[in-house]
Amino acid sequence: MPLQDRKQRQFVNREREILVAALELCSTPDWETVTVSEIARRAEVGKGTLYKHFASKDELLFRLMMDFYRGLLDILRTEQPAEYSPISLLERLSGGSSTGLRLPESPVEGVPARQSTSPPTNPPGSPLEQLRAAVERALRYHADHREYRYVVAYCDRIDFKERAHQRWQQDFLELDHAFMAWASPILESGMEQGLIEPRPVDHLMLGISAAFKGAIAMIWSSEDWCPLGDKETVIVAVRDFVIAALVGRYAEPKRFSSNCEQGQETGQR
Repeated sequence: MPLQDRKQRQFVNREREILVAALELCSTPDWETVTVSEIARRAEVGKGTLYKHFASKDELLFRLMMDFYRGLLDILRTEQPAEYSPISLLERLSGGSSTGLRLPESPVEGVPARQSTSPPTNPPGSPLEQLRAAVERALRYHADHREYRYVVAYCDRIDFKERAHQRWQQDFLELDHAFMAWASPILESGMEQGLIEPRPVDHLMLGISAAFKGAIAMIWSSEDWCPLGDKETVIVAVRDFVIAALVGRYAEPKRFSSNCEQGQETGQR
């Protein structure tokens, strides 16, 4: 292996070790008190070395969040068995095991991005069956990776997004577009086949996203803070709710507004 290639590979491996250390330290309730120095010590690198890879703790956490969602996108794009065995945190971040769920490597400056070995496929089944399986798989992905809950919640905060580097904002948008590009053809196919009530795809995605985020908050808060049911109950209930909402009748905004106005007039009488 040429010297330059070996140095680049060492750079990539060191970066993954830093990410592993950061996730280990930031997967506990006191994650906000974790310092860059502590992450460097856990990764067994100097603080200066860490800054060669990440300019700040925020950049480190943003990278973890992007890896998390790229992993989710990867399993949605790929036809997977109904159940999978999540591998360990270290294996996922270091690219260890070749079986089970695996997060794709993110591009590192000076190193070509690794192409996903799991290209988008056209899974069997009707659009509703595809969506039903995808919603459940996505919910279980979150349930099986609770170590990311603090990092993801932090990067999703408004104040984080407002001060985020312009390049990060672009990454956010590209990720949103990637999820939309995966979901849109399935939703459109469902509407064309008469399985899903016709309405704008953007509206469907907004509804799915809102239901999904609420479900994730319940799953990640653990049973102690979710009196409505355990993890399995939430997954099944939300999966079925999303599918029912897609199939159900769609109330036109104008008609709904008119009904509300009539109700107000009746109340005034």
